[in-house]
Amino acid sequence: MPWTVAVALLLSLAIHLSISSWARERRRERELFYEHETAKRMLEKEGTGAPDVDQWLRGREAGRGRQRRETLILAAFVWTGLGLGMLAGLRRVSNDHVYWPLGFIPLFVGLSLATYLTLRRKETL
Repeated sequence: MPWTVAVALLLSLAIHLSISSWARERRRERELFYEHETAKRMLEKEGTGAPDVDQWLRGREAGRGRQRRETLILAAFVWTGLGLGMLAGLRRVSNDHVYWPLGFIPLFVGLSLATYLTLRRKETL
């Protein structure tokens, strides 16, 4: 009986991941189509030209870079907090304290992300 629960969880996870990846790719495709249509209409419109479209596209790319940087900052905070929480929580799990060093793994992942973001501050990501 317990193996049926594990099989059901595995199947539901696989179905969820496939549907969410399909939806994400569909959204990206739709966004690219709308960007293409907007750029095409800007080029066809009188009084505007390639410099306006180029400036618009650079603004879009700058926004994406800013969003990626903010996402990485959030990830660094989450990983660092997870590591600190594991260090504190696993210290209380057993009397011989053999599990608490596992908290260093997410802690160092978060700190390495923060270091990467600090070193690449001026450059685009």
